[in-house]
Amino acid sequence: MNTFNQDGYTDALGLNQFRKTQINSTALLDLSLYELGGLAARVVDMPADAAISRSIEIQGDQDDAISNEIERLKILPALADMVRWSRFFGGAVMVLLTDDGARLSEPLEPSRITRIDEVRVFDLSQISPTANRYSDPTKPNYGRYSSYRLNIGTIAGSLDSQVEIHESRLLFMGGDSLPERLKNGLHWIGRSAVRTVYPKIRDYQKSLMWASLILERKQQAVHKMKGLALAIDNGLEPVIRERINLVERSRSILNGVTVDSEDDYNILNADLSGIVDVLDEFKVAISADVNIPVAILFGQSAKGMNATGQSDFESYYDLVESIQQHKIKPVLEELIELLMFQKHIKPFENWKIKFPSLNTPTDKEIADVRKTNADAAKIELDRLINLVDSGALSTEELRAQIADELGIQAEKLPQVDDDDVEKYQEEQKAKGVVVSPRN
Repeated sequence: MNTFNQDGYTDALGLNQFRKTQINSTALLDLSLYELGGLAARVVDMPADAAISRSIEIQGDQDDAISNEIERLKILPALADMVRWSRFFGGAVMVLLTDDGARLSEPLEPSRITRIDEVRVFDLSQISPTANRYSDPTKPNYGRYSSYRLNIGTIAGSLDSQVEIHESRLLFMGGDSLPERLKNGLHWIGRSAVRTVYPKIRDYQKSLMWASLILERKQQAVHKMKGLALAIDNGLEPVIRERINLVERSRSILNGVTVDSEDDYNILNADLSGIVDVLDEFKVAISADVNIPVAILFGQSAKGMNATGQSDFESYYDLVESIQQHKIKPVLEELIELLMFQKHIKPFENWKIKFPSLNTPTDKEIADVRKTNADAAKIELDRLINLVDSGALSTEELRAQIADELGIQAEKLPQVDDDDVEKYQEEQKAKGVVVSPRN
């Protein structure tokens, strides 16, 4: 068994030409920071979760056959995890566990797939290339690694177990774009989207801690006592401490102090100006590094000229849609092609993947808007009817105002005569509602 570095690349196989993915003390600190949740987790998780939040549509999916398979295999959560770990580590892989009669180290022959049993997601730190490469210069995969080793974790209390798996059984998702020369043979890897931001998050958290300490010490009491130094020299320090404690207790209880006429007591207030500005600068820097607007990442209201924050949401939607189109869609397309080889699936053509727009409101959001509008309309209608009841507004004026609100001609509204108004009054009185008499 060859020995492996923590970054997943083996020196024993002579692969020192690879750029090392440094799983060093800093990276371990990053993992610990992510594990704690909060802001460190949000910068990784938010875009990943948003990318699958509206699910997906498979246009042309006959009898929802593929949609049902996606649901059965929990593909959407797996894709979200791939986005998550590609953002954190710079790459992730999905392993297909199929009933094709071959070993994991052997190439996957799609025509032999009877069923895909499970999919699993691993991050870049859990995978390393073997020495095996494609050697046919006429093929597009020339020079690429044909198999990898996967660290599948601890089994039955043993050391981490590694298995060799052929690349045809893997679906790859890289991180942010890297030039080819920095990929060092691993065509699918990318750059971590959050590695540079984690030091800023630590500094931000430290600033919050210091701000909290400053707030705790915002008010500092100063006792001036005549002959203090002499009293201490004479061994009266315990008496002095008790005297100070008595003054502080009286201030806490009575909101006032009593001191000797020759003593002095002041409270100094620390200057807190600039603390908020520093924290805001950290927020802007963190937001810029991860391309998530401050208003969304920190959940705060928009400021400045763009008071609605609409451009913030549009910028964030652009990020998520880019992830959907350039990260999720290629993986999903490959997966769907393989899903159709299963014996219980009837293959079909001319299918497309569609991601519902993030700008499109959900059914709940639509229902909430409709309820709000209906409540507002009822309040306004009741106000207008009360004006009619009091004689301040005629029925014709009422019709004109309602027509204006609806954007139609008053003639197209149903006629309302005095009998209708009186009938409405009687109905309201029957309900116990006080109605002003008409003049």
